[in-house]
Amino acid sequence: MKAKKEFKKWFCGILGAVLLTAVAGLPKGAFALDIGGVEIHGYGHQGFLVSNENEYLDAGDDGTWNYTSMAIVFSSKVTDNTTIWIQLYGADEIGLDWTFVDYRFNNNLSVQLGQVKLPMGFYNETRDARFLQLSTLLPAMYRTEAELIHEAYRGIRAIYDLELGGAGSIIFEPIGGQLLDESMGHKQGQMFGGRITYQAPLEGLSLAGASTFSKIEKRSMQIEMPYGTGPGTVTVTTPMSKKGEMKMWYAGVDYVNYGLDLKTEYVWMKMFDETHSAYYAQAGYTFFDKLTPFVRYDYNSTDDDQSSDPSYYQKCASVGVGYKINYNVSLKAEYHISDGYAMPVASGEVSAGAGEDNWNMFVASMNFIF
Repeated sequence: MKAKKEFKKWFCGILGAVLLTAVAGLPKGAFALDIGGVEIHGYGHQGFLVSNENEYLDAGDDGTWNYTSMAIVFSSKVTDNTTIWIQLYGADEIGLDWTFVDYRFNNNLSVQLGQVKLPMGFYNETRDARFLQLSTLLPAMYRTEAELIHEAYRGIRAIYDLELGGAGSIIFEPIGGQLLDESMGHKQGQMFGGRITYQAPLEGLSLAGASTFSKIEKRSMQIEMPYGTGPGTVTVTTPMSKKGEMKMWYAGVDYVNYGLDLKTEYVWMKMFDETHSAYYAQAGYTFFDKLTPFVRYDYNSTDDDQSSDPSYYQKCASVGVGYKINYNVSLKAEYHISDGYAMPVASGEVSAGAGEDNWNMFVASMNFIF
C-alpha cells in the first residue's frame, strides 16, 4: 500500500512537470530580448520532491512543489571592451544575485569587478541554471547546506588565457575580495585565491585546481553566565565571537565530448579546527541530442572528525534521466539513495541523532532557459 502511494506521488510529480512544460510556450531555438541595447536572458525551474524518510528541502513523504526559482540576466555592451552584467534571482522574492563590470583588454585578458560568482568547480558559476546540468539536485558540495563552496564574492577577478599551441591552453583566474556568507553566522574578512584550468589538446578534456584563503569571524558562539544569587538569579546570555581562518582546496576533471559527460571533483575545507570534505563521480550520455541518462556517487562530510556519525556524513547513489524537449525546455527525473543524513541536519529539517540512516528521495523538474 505504501509503495502504491509513493508511486502515485511520483507519477503526479512527473505529470505536473509535463503540464508545466506544455503551457510554458517558449519557442524552439535560443533567443534573447533586446531593449535599447540591453540583452535580457533568463532561466528557471519548477520541481517536485518526495522523501520516504528524512524531510529535506521541505520534501517529506507527502512531497512538495516548493522547489522553484527563476533568474533574469541583463547585459549591456557599453563600449567595445566594456560589458555590464546584472542577474536577479529568487523564488518568493527576487534579489540581486550578481552584478559586475567586465573589461576586456584583449582576446586573452579580461577583468571583472563587482559581485561575482566564485570560480570554484565546474558548476558554481552556473549552479542555478538547472537546464545546463545533468541533474536537478546538484552534487552535494555545491548545495548551500554543505557550507563548502561559497556561491559568490565581492571583489575583483582577472581571467588570462595562455595559449600553448598544440599543447592546449591554461586559464589563470586570480581573485580577491570578500566572500558572501550572510546566512552562516560568519563575518568574512578579506579573501584571496584563484583557479587554474588546463584545457588539454584532447577536445573536451579539462583539469582544474583552485584554492581560497580568508580570515573569518564566527559570531554564533554564546556563553551563559549566572547573575545574582538566591531565588532572583537570572542568566545573562552574552554573544561571543571567534576569529580564525578558512582554507579551501579543490581539484576536478571534466570530459564532455561525443555525447559523453564525465566529471569528478573533490573539495576540502578547514575552518577553525574543523575540516569538511566532499567528492563525487558522475557520468552521463546523450542519445539523439535529447535523452541523457546519468549516474552519480556523492560523498559529503560536514566534520571529518565525526565521519562515523551519520549526522555528519552523507553518501548518495543517484540515477536519473533528462529529456530536452527543445532548446529552451527540458524535463528531468532522478532517484537518490542515501546513507547518512548530514544534508537534512545542516538544513535544520532533521535534528542530529534523530534522522534515519538510510533514506531515498525522488525528484522531477521542468527547466527552461532563454
